Amino acid sequence: MASNVTILSTGRKLHHNSSFFREPFVFKYLPRYLKKRFPDATSNGVQINLGACSQGEDAWALAMVLENDDDLKIEESPINASDINEGVVNIAKSGILSFLARTLTKAREVVPNIEEFFGSMPNNDSNDIERQELLDEYRRLLEQAGFKKKTGSGEAAKYVSVTAEQARLNMLYRVSEGLRRQVEFKAADFKREFNTDKFDKPCLVIFRNALQHFNAEEREEFANALFSSLEPGSSLVIGSGDIQKDVPRKLFDAGFEPSNPKYTRQCFQISGPIIKAKDPKALIFEKNRGLKSESGG
Repeated sequence: MASNVTILSTGRKLHHNSSFFREPFVFKYLPRYLKKRFPDATSNGVQINLGACSQGEDAWALAMVLENDDDLKIEESPINASDINEGVVNIAKSGILSFLARTLTKAREVVPNIEEFFGSMPNNDSNDIERQELLDEYRRLLEQAGFKKKTGSGEAAKYVSVTAEQARLNMLYRVSEGLRRQVEFKAADFKREFNTDKFDKPCLVIFRNALQHFNAEEREEFANALFSSLEPGSSLVIGSGDIQKDVPRKLFDAGFEPSNPKYTRQCFQISGPIIKAKDPKALIFEKNRGLKSESGG
């Protein structure tokens, strides 16, 4: 599958709170959705735009899912992902992932052969030399990204304070060299991207659990700018955290439609049942206006 992922980010500070294979039901559904929404995906590829990539968790998970699908391959063109924070982009470029053992179990439910995509898999032992080298590199990148090395509460402490206990619990891996060649990370501002260039063909935009941190005016600006820039036939994937805000209403107002018509505007007024249902179709919105014949999700 020829994929070109352009990152969407913002001109404001985002919360870099992400995790590997977060909301796995979304990743499990995406290959099937891509092949249905974009009929030429298996032959001509599909443009995928992934935003607010933080340390690369979503980008790497997406690359693994696409590479693992027999019909969707990404060798023909790299995934381009970025974030407004150059420091976290450097972490993403390193290909280092840090997560608990249960996260790997969760990821295997989506990609059973996930170990094939890791080039470095040190023993889960704090005395392992390879692990210590990987941990030292990870901590250095975190410090360079602006996270202060100290204990305590808060986002910075959570990311950089890798204590002996965390080193024992967290698993450290580096994405394989082959997969790293398929992904390019850069810093970008979505406002500049949207206001200067329009996408030239239908594409998939992934911008998950970031809009919830915007204020109402910024969410409206994002929805309107994105809808104006996208070609008919494009889709947007948001996160469960986003629907707890007024993000769906802003998307409806801008002209987006839910991938499943049963999710009306009224459904999102009470978001709890939708979140509990873990239905990926509730997190996908489409631009169908202007299509000669509308396609479903």
